Amino acid sequence: MPRKVLDISLIEENKSDLTFFNIDEEESNETLKALKQSYVTTNYKEETILNLQNTLNSSSDDTSKELKIESYKRYNNSLDLAYKNYITSACEHIETALEINPKDVDILNLKGLLTLLKCDFSKAFESFYTAMCYGNNEMSRKYVDMLSSDDFKVFLARYNHSIRFINEELNDECIHILENIIDEDPDLIEPYVLLSLIYDKLGDIKRKESYLKHLRDVDKDNPLFEEQIKTIESEEQEKEEKVENTKK
Repeated sequence: MPRKVLDISLIEENKSDLTFFNIDEEESNETLKALKQSYVTTNYKEETILNLQNTLNSSSDDTSKELKIESYKRYNNSLDLAYKNYITSACEHIETALEINPKDVDILNLKGLLTLLKCDFSKAFESFYTAMCYGNNEMSRKYVDMLSSDDFKVFLARYNHSIRFINEELNDECIHILENIIDEDPDLIEPYVLLSLIYDKLGDIKRKESYLKHLRDVDKDNPLFEEQIKTIESEEQEKEEKVENTKK
């Protein structure tokens, strides 16, 4: 991705679109709440793209020079964080950059890449497609084609099966799929999160810690580590209270 320093092209017609749905499921186990994912269907709906095209056509580019400079600053911060594998923080910075400058193609593409790493496929597709509508650039076209391809549909089917297996307590089958996905694409973040939580549920601390280590390599400030810190602090506080009570 290029760093930012200080014409919208014609919207290219596209015949189809992947429509994404979030499926909410009740989960009493606190640990497994993080396992809820976006289920993806392969329904083609031209209406989705037509609505997006109308939005793009009706909006005007009124971002001032000062706001653009501020957005470039946040974009560069996000890019620097991403290079250092602080993907969660990079996502936060790119969101603020996009709020300031929603039509910038590079900002949209970087958001697409970051959300793709986070396995948020609906946001990734939306970002790349919007960028393609504004700039009709090579990167966004590449990822729109990839996210609409038959190969990606196969990947989504496997990924969604792993989530269904979790909900059905078929942990071995889920682990098998997720480990294969990691072998194929070790930069994706969510498979490490899922595997660490599954092994935590199974009580296999050694494998849980192993996947947490891999997770830290790809996303150093993942929210899962915040939960770890809170748990450790809570355990330490309980120990201190027991010691104090014993002294009394």
